[in-house]
This record gives sequence, C-alpha cells and structure tokens, in this order.
Amino acid sequence: MGQEPKEKKKKTGGRRSYLNDFKPNVAGEYIYTGKKIGWSAPRKPTLVKLWILSGAGALAGVLAGCVPQTGMEGTVWAVLPYVLALVACASEIWAICRLSMAGEQIREYVFQATAKQLPGRSFLTALCSGVAILGEIVNVFVLPFDGKMAAALLLIFLEIIMFATAIGIHRTILRLEWQE
Repeated sequence: MGQEPKEKKKKTGGRRSYLNDFKPNVAGEYIYTGKKIGWSAPRKPTLVKLWILSGAGALAGVLAGCVPQTGMEGTVWAVLPYVLALVACASEIWAICRLSMAGEQIREYVFQATAKQLPGRSFLTALCSGVAILGEIVNVFVLPFDGKMAAALLLIFLEIIMFATAIGIHRTILRLEWQE
C-alpha cells in the first residue's frame, strides 16, 4: 500500500505567475517568452512629462512638510492626509521609474505593475492631497495662527501643486494607448 509520489502542479495564477513566462534556452539561461506591450505615443516626451510632473509634485510635497505652520504641528486632519499623499507620490515615482527602465517594448507583468496601476496611484495622491488642502483650510479658520498666515497660504499653495501634478499624471497615463 505504498503511496505514489505526488506530481507537482504548475501554478497558473497568483502573485508570481509571470515566472511561467521565463523559459531556459540551450545555454541554460532564462529568457522571457511572454507578451510584450509597446508604446503607441512617443515614449521619450511622455516620460519627460511624467518625470517633470512627478518631480514637481514630490518637491512641493517635501517643501510643504518644511513650512513652519500651526496646522501641520498637531492636527491629525491635516497631517495624516499629507503623509498619505507623500507615500502615494513616492509610489507614483517608483512606477514611473520602473516604466522608464522597461524600454520600448514592456513586458506584460511590468506593464501590469506600472502603467495599469499608475492611474490609481495618481488618483490616490490627488485625493489625499485634496483632503490635506481642505484640512489646512479648516485650520486657517479654526486655529489661532499668531502671524503665520503667510506660512499657511504657502502650505496650501504647495499642496495645490501636489494635487495638480497628480491630476496631470493621471490624465497623461489615461490618454496613452498601448499596442501588443
């Protein structure tokens, strides 16, 4: 009554399913045999636009954190959405960096992780920075500013830049057409 060895089942889905698209060649090296997706828009100008927008948004976000302003010193309704917007902005930059390094023909799994997710990431950045803007506007009317009104307005302006650049990234990515 010996048991027969179980055969290994080949996974068809899951987090690392893209590994099934790599096959060994005669030299023993693994090569990608899956689908590739190409840019239909001019790649370089699109990437330059995405980098300018993401860089400006990240810079505005970091500078906003450096503004000495009463609202960012303790109100959770202003600090939490600001921090979430910064994290989402970093996620955007990571996706744009990976998209930039992928080349003219993008492997399908890289496409799924970058171009497909970038609209959601940029929407999250815009949403969080929009909530942070509203939180700061509430702070202007609720908290005593003791002569820090210029700093409050600068902070709101920087958060508006972060919001606008996220919307720009979102629109740019949604307008792109891809070809298999």
